[in-house]
Amino acid sequence: MFGACGAATRENLLRHSQSRHYGNGEMIVSRGEPMLSVLLILSGSIELGMLSAGGKRFVRWYLEPGQAQGFIPVIDGKGAIYDARAHGETLLLLLPRAALLDAIASDPLLAQAMLKGFCARSRAMHEAAASDALLPLRGRVASMILRLAETWGLKRADGILVSLKLSQDEFATLLAVTRQALNRELKALEAEGAIDIAYSQITVLDSALLEAAAEAPGRAPEFS
Repeated sequence: MFGACGAATRENLLRHSQSRHYGNGEMIVSRGEPMLSVLLILSGSIELGMLSAGGKRFVRWYLEPGQAQGFIPVIDGKGAIYDARAHGETLLLLLPRAALLDAIASDPLLAQAMLKGFCARSRAMHEAAASDALLPLRGRVASMILRLAETWGLKRADGILVSLKLSQDEFATLLAVTRQALNRELKALEAEGAIDIAYSQITVLDSALLEAAAEAPGRAPEFS
């Protein structure tokens, strides 16, 4: 988005921004709190999630360096949509609301790029939600591993290492399933030679096997 705007706009935004370090697990902003800045990830990761009224934890995604969080609440002035926590040691660039709104108003190229970016993100979210609704658990696990590898993958001689470290509890929360159910599917995929699991990290050994599992249709959801 910011690459599309004018150089003067970028320089002005940087002049008003500041960097801040967050330790692993540190809360950056809580759901519902006012967001005074857009969060640009320089290193580390942001975990986006929320707690239900009953205390059940839901994780939406882990944002990687180069991603930004908080455009919607910063622009509309309402509370944060998700709890945002640092996943690992994380360095952020905080872009103040006033500076961003001024830039949008004065630079139409930035405004157009942001609209396209929002559309692309919304489309990806809807496609992922539709896929998850129609796939059995094996397919959902395979699909999530492929998504993680696309975002966090590092090519190695033996395959693609997912550099984001996730415990099985964290992975299960990301899929909204029990740890036991996830563990069964991971072991099955490992036995088939699709993945290797070690030290809270996954290496994709055979993308074709994962893609086949991710495309396997499940029973259509019932509505009443």
